[in-house]
Amino acid sequence: MMATKKEKFLAGEPYNIMDLELVSEETKARRLCKMMNELDDTAGKEKEQLIRQLFGSVGKSP
Repeated sequence: MMATKKEKFLAGEPYNIMDLELVSEETKARRLCKMMNELDDTAGKEKEQLIRQLFGSVGKSP
């Protein structure tokens, strides 16, 4: 079975940097990071939601 561009990227293999799926994911990640960086330090809940969107799953904070 042929690997997807994302699978190639994650495996460190050569891939097309202009692949629409990869470009879309990068754009989404940049947008989420920008939104998180613009939040006030007291916006813990909102930051947690953005982090979960960015990484999919995270551990519990102390």
